[in-house]
Amino acid sequence: DKLKGYMLETAEDLVDNGYGLKLSTPKNIDVTFEAKDEGKTLAWVTSWVGDDGKAVKWEMTFDTKDVFGGRMNEDDIEGTVAHEMVHAVMSASGINWDESHNPKWFKEGTAEYLTGGDNRARNDIARVGLTNVLGLVDTTDISKQATSEFYSSSYLATKYLDKIVKDKTASAKDLNEVVVDMKNNSTLEQAVITVTGDTTFSLSSFY
Repeated sequence: DKLKGYMLETAEDLVDNGYGLKLSTPKNIDVTFEAKDEGKTLAWVTSWVGDDGKAVKWEMTFDTKDVFGGRMNEDDIEGTVAHEMVHAVMSASGINWDESHNPKWFKEGTAEYLTGGDNRARNDIARVGLTNVLGLVDTTDISKQATSEFYSSSYLATKYLDKIVKDKTASAKDLNEVVVDMKNNSTLEQAVITVTGDTTFSLSSFY
């Protein structure tokens, strides 16, 4: 009851306030629980995608051994719920997260950026070094994309992209406008160009 009545609603408000993404019509997001391997993936959102590349059904799954098995404190649990809700709400708003359309690092980075990724990034950099963290930003290796270091690299890249948008628009616009433009099936690169007016911008040069 607390998950449904507080954590999920609070996380949805976070996405609305942070990125201006409020669902125009209610969407059902099924929540399921599985007891899987401890210490691995905590939670995940599964989307079923239609022919147009947009999601039409969503399911949020929590690993009860990790999230609700006494291994995490309440703040960490709320952070995990919020992270997954960012994915679910952004997908439900119409953003196409197929990796052939938008990069995985931006999907994870926007969730980390909204829920606060400084501590994770700081710890990962101290553990493996800045170069090893940043070097993962554009990886397509699924096993590497599941690591904490990839989440940190995604967070730092997203934070840097927000700075680029602000710099190019003299702080008149930021990542919010980019995310909202992506609802129109724009790619991340197209959205940045639209928001900043900089037709020379490309993700390849950004890396």
